Amino acid sequence: MSRLGTDIMASESSLRRKLLEAGYHVKLVDTVAYWRSLHRRGQLPTRADIDPAQIRTLLPCLALLDAQTPDGTPRYRLAGTGVVELFGQEPTGRPVAAIKGPLRDFLLDSWDDLNSLEMSVLDHESGLEHKGGRLATFRDDDAQLGSLYRYEGAFLPLSGAGGARVLLCLLRRFISDATSSVGRNQTRLFGRPA
Repeated sequence: MSRLGTDIMASESSLRRKLLEAGYHVKLVDTVAYWRSLHRRGQLPTRADIDPAQIRTLLPCLALLDAQTPDGTPRYRLAGTGVVELFGQEPTGRPVAAIKGPLRDFLLDSWDDLNSLEMSVLDHESGLEHKGGRLATFRDDDAQLGSLYRYEGAFLPLSGAGGARVLLCLLRRFISDATSSVGRNQTRLFGRPA
């Protein structure tokens, strides 16, 4: 089990417990906790806030998206070794739409929502709107081995100049055939820690 430090975990213990009880992988939960720990004064973290040394054990399952394609659609800015293995190819520099698989629709739908008001969450304390993150678990029913794997994704927006950027945590988990089918299940997170 990867650890991110007692200060981060203490402030996020309730969220961590809920996500773990919901069956999310500990690496996805740790990524969400780390992202939320980077929020300052109600603002989303920037790419510069991410310190790879603090999340060394998470790096294989992480990727960054940005909108640097000519038409503004998302592309993989970089991808960890676990993401490359999950896709069976190197996605870095390629548009999200070009990589087939069960996560593509989740990522494209989340990207579209990020650029609309659907992912904005009103923070009742400050009265400000924030872009929230999104989690999903689902199976790839189209694949021959789809019943053997469960996919998990965390779509966590970042702020800053130069267009939208997103921190991703993408995982594929082996599950037994006895496990009931997991449909697409999305949960929204507030843009800043409670």
